[in-house]
Amino acid sequence: MLTAQYKSLIVRLYHGELGLVKTVWLYAVVINVILFSFFLLPFITLIKIFLLFLLLSYNLIVMSGIWNACETYSGKHFWIALSKCLLILSYFIWAIGAFTLINSILTL
Repeated sequence: MLTAQYKSLIVRLYHGELGLVKTVWLYAVVINVILFSFFLLPFITLIKIFLLFLLLSYNLIVMSGIWNACETYSGKHFWIALSKCLLILSYFIWAIGAFTLINSILTL
């Protein structure tokens, strides 16, 4: 197994090694707002499909990281429960995004 300093950021994020607070607020909220803001720009459809694919792939890693960070979090159980409830909502939103991606590809 690699030591923590040699693991890539994505691997550490996936395994929940960055902590619950940092994973939720920085990687799930801030970066998703930045990535989603690109959809507001007038790109052609093919670029938007590619961006949606990247966003969905990134969110799978982040959602796994949040779940894994919940398992090792030693703070108040309220934050663990809230994070897992928001994850359940995120899974439904992710599924809607996946169906949107499939629909966009089929209508090209």
